[in-house]
Amino acid sequence: IGHLESAAGVAGLIKAVLVLQNGQIPPHLHLKTPNPLLRMESIPFIIPTQLASWPQSEIPRRAGVSSFGFGGTNAHIVLEESPLAAPVAVQAERPLHVLSLSGRSSAARAELAARYADCLGAQPEISLADTAFTAHVGRMHFASRLAVVAESPEQASARLRAFVADPTAVGTHAGEAAPGGVPKVAFLFTGQGAQYAGMGLGLHETQPVFREILDHGAACLRPYLDRPLLSLLDPAAGAALDQTGYTQPVMFCLQYALAMLWRSWGVEPTAVMGHSVGEFAAACVAGVFSFEDGLRLIAERARLMQALPRGGLMAAVMATPDRIQEALRDAGDQVVIAALNGPQSVVVSGPEAAVREVLARFEADGTKCKILATSHAFHSQFMDPILGALDEIAASVPHAPPTLPIVANLLGEFASADTYSSPDYWSRHARSPVRFAAGMQALADSGCEIFLEIGPRPILLGMGRRCLPDERLAWLPSLRPGTNEWATLLDSLAGLYVRGANVDWAGFDRDSGRQRIAVPTYPFQRRRYWAKGAVVLPADGRAARDVAPGGHSLLGRRLIAAVPEGIFEGQIAANRPAYLADHKVQGKIVLPGAGLLEMALAASATWQGTAPWTLRGVAFLSPLMLDKSASTVQTVLTPDGPGAATFRIVSMTQTDDDEPDETSLITHATGRLEAPSNSVPGNVDLRAEQARFPGDPFDDEWRTQAARRSKLEYGPTFCWVKGHWVQEREALAECRAPNDKDHASEYHIHPGLLDCAFQLAG
Repeated sequence: IGHLESAAGVAGLIKAVLVLQNGQIPPHLHLKTPNPLLRMESIPFIIPTQLASWPQSEIPRRAGVSSFGFGGTNAHIVLEESPLAAPVAVQAERPLHVLSLSGRSSAARAELAARYADCLGAQPEISLADTAFTAHVGRMHFASRLAVVAESPEQASARLRAFVADPTAVGTHAGEAAPGGVPKVAFLFTGQGAQYAGMGLGLHETQPVFREILDHGAACLRPYLDRPLLSLLDPAAGAALDQTGYTQPVMFCLQYALAMLWRSWGVEPTAVMGHSVGEFAAACVAGVFSFEDGLRLIAERARLMQALPRGGLMAAVMATPDRIQEALRDAGDQVVIAALNGPQSVVVSGPEAAVREVLARFEADGTKCKILATSHAFHSQFMDPILGALDEIAASVPHAPPTLPIVANLLGEFASADTYSSPDYWSRHARSPVRFAAGMQALADSGCEIFLEIGPRPILLGMGRRCLPDERLAWLPSLRPGTNEWATLLDSLAGLYVRGANVDWAGFDRDSGRQRIAVPTYPFQRRRYWAKGAVVLPADGRAARDVAPGGHSLLGRRLIAAVPEGIFEGQIAANRPAYLADHKVQGKIVLPGAGLLEMALAASATWQGTAPWTLRGVAFLSPLMLDKSASTVQTVLTPDGPGAATFRIVSMTQTDDDEPDETSLITHATGRLEAPSNSVPGNVDLRAEQARFPGDPFDDEWRTQAARRSKLEYGPTFCWVKGHWVQEREALAECRAPNDKDHASEYHIHPGLLDCAFQLAG
């Protein structure tokens, strides 16, 4: 590589590291025969003239690197081989792996997918797990994202090729992470009835975080259950898991373990909500009580409910709450509403005969009804005998204010700091209806856009979709009966990733003993970019000076560059400056032409350090539409002979793939500037001018009507005219600055005032 001057030392360092890593010493590059005058045999080192092996031994290998500076610096560093990595206790390998890729654009993403497809297809022996690990922790994550779940390199390669051919291909996940932050994720904790034999056993075998929590829960439950928790999950246990005394504590353990698994992977909930018994696990995750206290509470609750006489009936009716209430009143109020699950989804509970009578009424007019397989009529008067005992148990469990937003079933809205402080909350919870539909609306109103169900099967997702029929929302399960548990988890993890959710990929593989390997590099698109917001500095490091103290709010700052042009750059948005929101065309906020002229005037004055130059031949070529995201706008002045210059004002737009380049510049205005003359205009006699316009001034109604015809909307900043006079080819107006005008002193002509002149001329 030759002598690298200032980089020679680090080059030697890299070489020494490679020697230690490979256990081989390369020959000296230019030495063939040592000088015979050197007594090499008496020197305690040798100069290698051919490749030599450097095997490991009991003594650590060490290498020294010297670096001599031109000014006499003599630096020396000693390297010692690193100790052998302790073997990682690898758990049972996952049956499936997720590979996530991303690019700055959809084109780069597709090219990267093709590179990985070729790499994996050509090396069937490569470790898919290590490939994914390297892609996850060794690469940047951009907005344009892709993820595939596969069991082998061949399958991953095939799915990547399918994506390149068709971005909507089955088995692939693709999406764009929205700018401005990660999406809000809500955890939904399933209620009773979702359990099935064998749930979670695959994760217990392969996932240490999940296993540790489930095993700890099993130990905590020994005083309360007459059977080990894991034996209840065994398919050989039969229907034992469906007994309420077992179901509720087992579901609590499973849900808490799932939630902690997701959190160990970096997926943090913005808010949580449970359905009925699912609220206990949700409250535990929200910090209302500890895992151990929550287990005791749910185990005692389950014991009390299991001891109740069996009886009663629960059923789902696809009708509005108003229709249900009317039918229940006619039935003598023996039947009650147990859950409000959707706009037309209500669960009723009560004595079996009375419930069947209500169902018959609805089925007669074609309303769909379904009897639920439950051991008791929950959330009804059948729970009354245990409410006092439940209060006593709840009072013995320490409760704390939630540390995470949680929707309370009783309220259908977010809990306050003291919602759970009353011991009778949980007894009322057992007796009152579940306000699921209202809770879903509360989550949506808080901005949640991804709903992740924490439970053994996706029951709440379907109910939630009916409450919030918005295609922009995402609904992801944790587990699904009859499906490989890792397949469901990884599909949902992929769905979270491509939507921009945070994923801790190092945490995802923390217990798996992964290592980095050689994988494809990023496919740079070799395009030219306009450096957004960059300020070019001169060699002495001085920063670009402000156009005015604090910078001109429209023009921005001058970029100091070795070119004859004067270049200014600023950031303009719908609220930057705030008064621009007062100027709308057809309902859209548009930078006024007066603002463009002010930018040209301010640039000319700063460029030459004089008064503003004269504007001539101005052409407005394209409107600058504004929104909340800032647009980068440049004003460029080009010398055009003595005492003259041309100007152009351009902005950067975004291409379809979100990559700005030289073709994405929009020119908004051009014109010519001429140096100011030495002559000073004389003062204008305002009284004499006003005397030329006899009569009373017109009011502002003319402007309102003209603006309405032109689909223009003016706020206070662009309404300076308080009265005006008109005669042939002339107009005179009285203008008063609004009290809230922004930084009026920084402008040569405030855009609001100049725009009013345009309004008057129009």
